[in-house]
Amino acid sequence: MPMDVDTIASLQPFKLVALTNDPDAAMHDARQSLAPTTADLVRGHFWYEYMPPAMNKSSGLRWVATHLGIDMAECVAFGDNSNDFEMLRDAGYGVAMHNARDDVKAVAAKVWCVRVYACTCSDVGCRCLE
Repeated sequence: MPMDVDTIASLQPFKLVALTNDPDAAMHDARQSLAPTTADLVRGHFWYEYMPPAMNKSSGLRWVATHLGIDMAECVAFGDNSNDFEMLRDAGYGVAMHNARDDVKAVAAKVWCVRVYACTCSDVGCRCLE
């Protein structure tokens, strides 16, 4: 059952992802209806993500680390896009993929410079950390 923007906003979601053929128009329309504190994080060719400013992958990693009794300095994170920026910056060891945005590469401890086509993520992570 489709919901209008006001109904969705009243649910106070942690994250909204809009799939559309026109992400610029969708972003404009959503900004007219959503709270001004809503932060737009990532825009793709057919989608746009919105999250509250204090909610990001870093805050999620910090929550998990705290609940496991692990310091952020002991955490390793991998990413490539602007929604990974804070996580790579705040983790003890942030690894940006070879195709990452330049600003993401700038905050990472290491840039993984090898294109991987036939490996699992765990293979990539292990080789990267060697």
